[in-house]
Amino acid sequence: MENIASVAGDISLGDDILSGVTAIAAFINEPERRTYYLLENRHIPAGKVGAIWTASKRRLREHYDRITQGAADAPQLPPHPRISRRRSANTSRGPHTSSR
Repeated sequence: MENIASVAGDISLGDDILSGVTAIAAFINEPERRTYYLLENRHIPAGKVGAIWTASKRRLREHYDRITQGAADAPQLPPHPRISRRRSANTSRGPHTSSR
């Protein structure tokens, strides 16, 4: 029977797991709020253990490798929510109407 450490590439589970949004955000180089949005909407591979978000470094790397290589089956990250809601500078709001 093979040793589990050799099957996993000599990486212990403790070295592979990220615990908490702060650790995950630092690893993927995103702000914590955006990371929380990505986690809640299942855009990155992670899960909760109790109330704590956890993710595998290996799975995150594989996920981002698939996205950046442009594979046809690769999931696409959503645009940043704040940017996607902005109007262009020359968009008029129109007259304000009051219902009084």
